[in-house]
Amino acid sequence: MSPQAAARLIGVAILIFVVVIMASSGTYVIQPGHRGVEVTLGKVAPAFKPEGFGLKAPFITQIQPISIRQQTSSEKAECYSADLQQVSVMLRVLYRIPEASVVKLYQGYAGEVFPTLVAPRVQEGLKEAAAQQSAEQIVKNRELIKARALELARAKIGDLLVSEDIVIE
Repeated sequence: MSPQAAARLIGVAILIFVVVIMASSGTYVIQPGHRGVEVTLGKVAPAFKPEGFGLKAPFITQIQPISIRQQTSSEKAECYSADLQQVSVMLRVLYRIPEASVVKLYQGYAGEVFPTLVAPRVQEGLKEAAAQQSAEQIVKNRELIKARALELARAKIGDLLVSEDIVIE
């Protein structure tokens, strides 16, 4: 093989490699149950990307997947009863992000939504609900405390998130 043919072969191989890299970095796939947030050079696009295959600007655009499925997270909370006894509560919170709130929540609460938005509001609601009952009533009326804490948490979070349920253990 002549040196010119070898150089051409290497040039073609490099060109094919560059084309493959550009093509693979210019596409994305969003899995079912997720929505994508498009970030181009630090600027967030106002609309989310639906599930499925799509094209993006190679190297400068990133697609961040955000789950819109129902999720369960556990949290330990400490609160005080009306008779000033400390009550330790283990919470399991069922929540999901509404499709319309994906971009807004990504911009306002980068990363995980539960520790920055949901957990503090649920704990505030639980503390408010528990502060009105004695320790004995808290143990007897778990469902009442749960319902009141959920109502208060939903009022604090608003329509940004759908909090389905709170389980008090």
